[in-house]
Amino acid sequence: ALTVLTVTMAALSSSFTLTAMAVDCAVDVVASLVLWLGVRLADRSTPRFPFGLYKIENLIQVGIAVLIFIASYEIALRAFGARREATEIDAWVIGGVAATIVATWAYGWFAASRGKRYSSPALVADGKHRQTDVLSSLVALVAVVSTFVGFDVDRIAAVAILVFAAYAGWGLLVDGMKVLLDASVDAATLTRIEELLRAEPLVQHVDGLAVRSAGRYLFL
Repeated sequence: ALTVLTVTMAALSSSFTLTAMAVDCAVDVVASLVLWLGVRLADRSTPRFPFGLYKIENLIQVGIAVLIFIASYEIALRAFGARREATEIDAWVIGGVAATIVATWAYGWFAASRGKRYSSPALVADGKHRQTDVLSSLVALVAVVSTFVGFDVDRIAAVAILVFAAYAGWGLLVDGMKVLLDASVDAATLTRIEELLRAEPLVQHVDGLAVRSAGRYLFL
């Protein structure tokens, strides 16, 4: 629904910023479908994969990052490409952008909270991505309101959305690759695990501790 709304607004207004939003929103639809598939497959095991497909969530996280980079590239092409038609903004377009902000924030909060509840890195990543989209949508709102009152900042706003998208994609890519390459968990988690071990009466001391994350699991 958000994709249809943003594409319609972009087509009616010829807005550079709304076109960037529409491209990003279309990529989000693909990412959500891939995420849904990954969450359903993550806990399944087969004779060839007896421990389950838990790392598929991190593969999806990296995939979402790549999709974000693709969207950013499309935005960049439009931001620095040929001249476009005159932008036409009215109250309906402004209202539509405001509606996307509310809907995106609500879904981002829901996805992130569910992801934390079920220890799903893919859901958490998707939620954080949507929360970043709220910032870019706010930039878009400022842009369309400014254009409506006579100050054309459309191109600048599109570049700002590009920066938001690229930053979010880089964070997801780094986090996902750390897991796929079996990097250690953060220092705070290591300390917490060691404290739990030392609190056990049968444990005299801890010689060494190595912990890696894979999907929603920790391996010690």
